[in-house]
Amino acid sequence: MIRTEKGKELFKEILENDLNESKAISEVKLRLIMLKKIVKGKQKGRQKYIDKKCEEKKQFPKY
Repeated sequence: MIRTEKGKELFKEILENDLNESKAISEVKLRLIMLKKIVKGKQKGRQKYIDKKCEEKKQFPKY
């Protein structure tokens, strides 16, 4: 997944130089449902990290 304009440029250059290949999500078995599961897992992990830092009264990044 590309999140920034710089990332988009980098990815385009990688593809143009045949350093990697890309397929549309619809062409592979990984569907939107799987992506949502991955995102939820990351969100849960992030929340555990935030809760731990709050308990320790330490700073953490706030996105």
